[in-house]
Amino acid sequence: MRAARITLLVTHNLANARLADRVVVVDRGRIVQTGTWTELAHHDGPFRELPTLQADRTMPARRPA
Repeated sequence: MRAARITLLVTHNLANARLADRVVVVDRGRIVQTGTWTELAHHDGPFRELPTLQADRTMPARRPA
């Protein structure tokens, strides 16, 4: 029998959070949401807007014409 294991991953990369069994959202040092990726993505709260904000930051900047 395998020993129970816990892995704690602290990340700003939301793709990594998708792999987790449970996501904990911390804002200003306090836990503000917990749940699975799917649960948090479909309920109002700070997590729901994070994928949009991250996508905006990862897109290349427009160059002047």
